[in-house]
Amino acid sequence: MIYLTYKDFLNHLGKPALEQIIDGNSDLLDNSEQIAIGVIRDLLGGMYDIEAELELAGTNDRHMPFVFWSLNLAAYELYRQIPDDEVPERAIKDYDDTMQTLRNIGLGKTPTRMKPISGTDGAKRVFRMNSNDSKTHNML
Repeated sequence: MIYLTYKDFLNHLGKPALEQIIDGNSDLLDNSEQIAIGVIRDLLGGMYDIEAELELAGTNDRHMPFVFWSLNLAAYELYRQIPDDEVPERAIKDYDDTMQTLRNIGLGKTPTRMKPISGTDGAKRVFRMNSNDSKTHNML
């Protein structure tokens, strides 16, 4: 595992659910974690030092919201192994809420205590420029 521990997955999903999903194949945990971290990198990697956070793997110094986001995204990916009607609504809601939170952080709408990349303040700046003529409703 890259960042999360087996104990993190156990605490998040519970032993019966985790064992049912992975069915002895621990590679599924690694794959789901890689996907989750990839999503977080894509959404926050340009502003926050994701690599510095990943170096804290397995320690108590980890940014706990990052752990939570990673687990929610990884769990959602793990649940792809079972039939759709067996996926708990909670897992879907956790995924949707996490994605919305990450998008809001990326847009600067939601604050986070993650370490920003040096030279940035962690907030995304959006500049829009347009070279088209201004639209008017003048009929003449």
